[in-house]
Amino acid sequence: MLEVWAKGDKGGEEVFLGLVDKAHGASVRLSSNSYLPGGLKKDWQRIQIPLKDFPKQGSKWDETAGKNLTFDFDWTQVSEVLFDNNGPNHDNAGISFDDVAVKPAP
Repeated sequence: MLEVWAKGDKGGEEVFLGLVDKAHGASVRLSSNSYLPGGLKKDWQRIQIPLKDFPKQGSKWDETAGKNLTFDFDWTQVSEVLFDNNGPNHDNAGISFDDVAVKPAP
């Protein structure tokens, strides 16, 4: 599971947490609101996302094609953890993260 401790400056913030594979540079993402209804709080909260919850296909923006391309996500080549709070209804609110880890499920 992907485990992250997070808090928001205002409370109520939503962040997308994801992984990127080295094979295609494709990412898979999930909303923190699926695991913390109502969004982040001003105090530290633990977000735990089972890896099986992530989509089987990842996407990557292709500048030449001008669209997102999809690829089977390569779990053998995970290279990055992704944090994104620049989606719709976001005002680039401050979000803090700590203790990012991939752990066995409890």
